[in-house]
Parts: sequence; C-alpha cells; structure tokens
Amino acid sequence: HEGFGLLNAIVGYFPREHLADVLKTILSILFTRLMSSRTVKFVKCLTIFFSLFVIKLGADTLIQTVESVQAGGGLWKQVFLNVWLRDVQKVSGKIPRKMCSVALTKLLTESNAMLQDAF
Repeated sequence: HEGFGLLNAIVGYFPREHLADVLKTILSILFTRLMSSRTVKFVKCLTIFFSLFVIKLGADTLIQTVESVQAGGGLWKQVFLNVWLRDVQKVSGKIPRKMCSVALTKLLTESNAMLQDAF
C-alpha cells in the first residue's frame, strides 16, 4: 500500500526521461508479486497505479512498457483483460474511481495500440 504511494508520486512528478530506465524493472517486480500472491488490495493499488501512469505518461507508453517486460508480447492484453477490467469496479474512493474512468477513456480513445489491436 505505501509502496504504491511512492510509485504514484514517482510517476506523477518525475520527468518521463528519468523514468524510462526503471519502468520495465518496476513493472517486472509488480507482475512477479501479482503472480506469486495476488490480493484484492494489491490489485486495487495496481489498477490505480496503471491509471495514474496512463494519465501522466500516456496509454501507449504503458502498453509498450508492459509488452517489453515479457518476450513474445501479449502480456498487455492479459493484464488489461484479467486484471484491470476484471477488478476496476473494486476500486473505491471518489478520486481513485475518477482516475480509473479517465484512464480507461484515454486507453480506449487515444491509444494507437488499443485502436489497432483487435480485442
């Protein structure tokens, strides 16, 4: 929980250039944790983190970074369908829910990768 607060602050305030080198490692660690011991609280925090990521850095940046974590691709589609969409309704709080709504809207309307890929 507190770790996501730190991650959210980093994504929210650090310049994009400084984040490029560490984002793949951060996402790799988050996905390892997600696979080893998935909890409702962790998934909610991860969904909020992804939402802030999309709002601050862009939807295509998130998709490209997620896809770079695993060779062969396809990881984004799994994460989007099996984590984000399935559990976004569990996010509570007025501001986090708005963040998720804005991020999903940006994903579905502004992302070239989402518009081109057939879900």
